[in-house]
Amino acid sequence: MEVRFRLLDVFCDRPFAGNQLCVVPEPPADLDDAGMHTIAREIGFSETTFVTEAGGDRYSMRIFTPDQAALCPPDPLGLTPRERDILGLLALGATNAQIGSALGISPATVRKHLENAYGKLGVSTRTAAAARVIAEPHGLRG
Repeated sequence: MEVRFRLLDVFCDRPFAGNQLCVVPEPPADLDDAGMHTIAREIGFSETTFVTEAGGDRYSMRIFTPDQAALCPPDPLGLTPRERDILGLLALGATNAQIGSALGISPATVRKHLENAYGKLGVSTRTAAAARVIAEPHGLRG
């Protein structure tokens, strides 16, 4: 498989003196996390970034190091990716059954995730959680 990439030299004032990073702007559509991690290990730079979606001024990316499968910044609210997904659907007015159906989990599992998220958000109701989601300046997407 051929994967095109760009090398960046950051945090320095002269070439190859700083932190070298690799960016893969258009990875193959069938490249999964395991494949991305393999490429990051082979390249061996401190970080390899795969741009997985790009459009206008928005993009999604996956960042890998040679030693770590996925490097993601911590959620500022301490939420897990699943809790963020559930809260996003909750904010749209979905019931636990609808959220469970959309995510392939049971309503009881949705309820447990919501209990955990409520504690992290400092709220005790669906309405308060939805309001908190809507109020976040960058939303709850990771």
